[in-house]
Amino acid sequence: MTHRYVVVDLETTGNSVKKGDKIIQFACVVIEDNQIVDEFSTFLNPEQPITPFIEELTGINDQLVCDAPLFSEVAPKIMKYLQDSCFVAHNVLFDLSFLQDELTNCGYGGFFGSTIDTVELAKIMRPSATSYKLSHLSKEEGFNHDRPHQADSDAYATAELLLLFIDELTQLPLVTLKQLYRLSYSLKSEISELIARILQERMSVSPVHHPYLSIHKGIAMRKLDSANEQNRNYAIEYPKSDKEKIDMLQKAFSNLEIRDNQLAMMDAVYQALSNHQLAMIEAGTGLGKTLGYLVPSAYYAIQNKQSIMISTYTIELQNQLLHKELANLRAMLPFSIRTAVIKGRSNYISLAKFDRALRTRDDHYDSALAKMQILVWLLQTETGDKDELNLTSGGELFWDRLQNAKDFANEHQSSWEKYDFYERARILAEEADLVITNHAYLMSDYFSKKTSNMSDGILIIDEAHQLENAASKHLGSSLDYISIKMMLNKLGIHDQKQLVYKLNSMVNEVKGKSNVKNKRLDRLLQEAIYELEQFFHLLSRLCQEVAQESNAKNTLTLQMLFQRQHEARPLIMLAERLSEHFKEMGTMLQNDVATIMQNGSPGKTQLFHLSEIESVAGFLSEVAEQLGEYFTRNKDSVLYWLEWSKNSPSQYVYLYSQPISGGSEMWFRYFSQQKSVVLTSSTLSVKGSFDYMKQKLGLFDDEMKIHSFPSPFNYKEKVKLLVPTDIPEVNKVSNEVYANNIAAYIEKAAVSSKGRMLVLFTAQDMLKITHDLLKQSEVLQDFNILSQGISSNSKSRLIKHFQNYDKSILLGTASFWDGLDLPGDTLQCLLVVRLPFSPPTEPLLEARCKQIKERGGNPFAEYSLPEAIMRFRQGFGRLIRTNEDKGVFIVCDRRITSTHYGQDFLRSIPDVETEEVELNSIHRSIKTWLQ
Repeated sequence: MTHRYVVVDLETTGNSVKKGDKIIQFACVVIEDNQIVDEFSTFLNPEQPITPFIEELTGINDQLVCDAPLFSEVAPKIMKYLQDSCFVAHNVLFDLSFLQDELTNCGYGGFFGSTIDTVELAKIMRPSATSYKLSHLSKEEGFNHDRPHQADSDAYATAELLLLFIDELTQLPLVTLKQLYRLSYSLKSEISELIARILQERMSVSPVHHPYLSIHKGIAMRKLDSANEQNRNYAIEYPKSDKEKIDMLQKAFSNLEIRDNQLAMMDAVYQALSNHQLAMIEAGTGLGKTLGYLVPSAYYAIQNKQSIMISTYTIELQNQLLHKELANLRAMLPFSIRTAVIKGRSNYISLAKFDRALRTRDDHYDSALAKMQILVWLLQTETGDKDELNLTSGGELFWDRLQNAKDFANEHQSSWEKYDFYERARILAEEADLVITNHAYLMSDYFSKKTSNMSDGILIIDEAHQLENAASKHLGSSLDYISIKMMLNKLGIHDQKQLVYKLNSMVNEVKGKSNVKNKRLDRLLQEAIYELEQFFHLLSRLCQEVAQESNAKNTLTLQMLFQRQHEARPLIMLAERLSEHFKEMGTMLQNDVATIMQNGSPGKTQLFHLSEIESVAGFLSEVAEQLGEYFTRNKDSVLYWLEWSKNSPSQYVYLYSQPISGGSEMWFRYFSQQKSVVLTSSTLSVKGSFDYMKQKLGLFDDEMKIHSFPSPFNYKEKVKLLVPTDIPEVNKVSNEVYANNIAAYIEKAAVSSKGRMLVLFTAQDMLKITHDLLKQSEVLQDFNILSQGISSNSKSRLIKHFQNYDKSILLGTASFWDGLDLPGDTLQCLLVVRLPFSPPTEPLLEARCKQIKERGGNPFAEYSLPEAIMRFRQGFGRLIRTNEDKGVFIVCDRRITSTHYGQDFLRSIPDVETEEVELNSIHRSIKTWLQ
């Protein structure tokens, strides 16, 4: 039987059929029996003007289509192509909706055959792709897609993708193909028909042997190589002269720019490691900081047969280190090194849980697609690390069910033990010379007593200015209604699907009884559910009352509530009762689990239920401890506070705790015990002094080595600082008025720089108001406006979208001020909405300032100002990332020139050309500078 696919692509006057947009180009490629047999393309007259945006996007203008046929003239030919065919397109709903509309208008019945969406197919076959845009996929596969957004070129590229994916599907292991087929019925296009045909063909021939795969319980996966001891030369000398270092660097960089400070930094790091010292090294942007510590670390590790742990702030930075910097390092070193990456356990897939999820037939679209992506990914991945996957937001929720955990089921699920990705990552880390991790893992896993010491006490801390944040989060805790209620709901009472019912059944089974309920547990659970509602209702009401009196916005310290003793007393009593209930329930659940394990032989499904019960028991015991600490046993060194939304119900009150000085506690508890620690960042000093950072991290070591290596960039030639003079002072007008002024400047700056613009905010509410104003702007209709917390909560996803579209404006808050690398013309304009002072009402800031005041210090000079300057320097550092970059830095906060401390901000960044501007002149200033 002949299998015929018609691959279609359209260019249109816009993206909405309902708004009357029309087709301006139709193209199709015909595939029969996996061969391209025909092509057809034509421009079409839409009988309406083509907008400048569509002309720029597609290259199609009014002149090209004015003499082209109307759709009605080519409709018979198009219908002939579509007859008895499967309709294929990249985003099939878009193309098909336009085509159906035009065909219906011409009196045809439309197309009602099968469809295949190559976006959907690409998500399955390329689960790790950073983007599913046709141009990106074509480039990755090496296709000659020379005219993106022209229908004939797009249709041909889509046809090539389809043929490639069909060929790859035919090569998949039969077990994977069968799993994909079962799941494919939940997809939006008829990919199931394609897989069914391939499956039928495969079943009629001899099985394909896959030597690089292993199959366990119906899941095929890549065989994992064990770490082999390489023939390694330990008798190597660290390059002493600059010439030796330059020769080495040139092996990785053909157009190497020699940076003396990078060479000096290498020596400083090597000396600190060799002499077992504590060192703090500030390395300016563009210096090559990462190789500045990687090269000496590699030499030291090999010479001394010791492992070095290298930690950076985020997983994104960790991945950048892994995929880019380590490749350069290997290219230049005259010896081989073993590297490993280790992240928190929850980053790795649990194959035991995935096996169970595959057997659960609850497949709505997102979970079915995620399962299909993971099945294909397991044939490729060597790490099992979730960050390799590009999941939908629904797929991310599904992943939460698959996270690796050292839980009951895994401990007793021995058949999957040898396939545990996290354990393998840990073993590789123990055998590696350089171990790459992130601050969160360093705090939660590496320093836990359960984990063996992997780095012999030698640490390199990159992005060290973020260390206190990571320490405080690790040492802190949080409580909220939704998390607790979800756990209680899991237990249930009389519902046969819930855990208490299943637990009772298993206990009765081992005791040889039937239908005996644990009445004490049932009653405790009912009381806990009722009292939880009462507790958060009372907490919310008290928050509102105290907030009205104190004019607090949405944060309060618990101490402020406790001051109202009469109202707080019932709340404290409820917290004590809940704590007792949770503690007793946790103990009862754990005892029942122990009884079942000692007296019975639970099956696989029962083990998973026991695992969940043990997890809930642990959670309840932890909540019992937290409630006790929050409401009856406060520690002086810890701050306890609440956050809530005035317009939300009582369920949306969140309780938090953090040590007031997280860095110093972490230092004394962990880092001071290490053999050698090197802390590095592009911003560690304030006004030329390292005292603020030393105080923040509790570094009181007089022997500590301090180094500062400035950036090699000539900022005078690279950056122009623009300070608007016609914007009102931020503290003298409402957020709405200030946002209107900011939006006007963003609009002008974005047009002048053709997008490629990052806007940094200090507060989410200001960002949202500005986002709404920009979305209404007619001038910015052709711009892609991306806003943190609105367009997406994922920083990495927002950055990908920003990089993939030329005319982009990215609005970000806290996490976008640092750790963001956008080199080249990706970013040419950076606008700072206001100087990055933390809100004075932020509880942690208040507590730290109070401590400084109590010892006779000046909180503004010692903490608030240095913290803001550090963040300002980090923000400035986003603009220039390479020697070729050039950009405009706009600071909209007039305090930078109108206050005495504003000069401290200006002195904190390199000397740049500065100009005061008004709204009507900024356009000229930006265009002149960038040209």
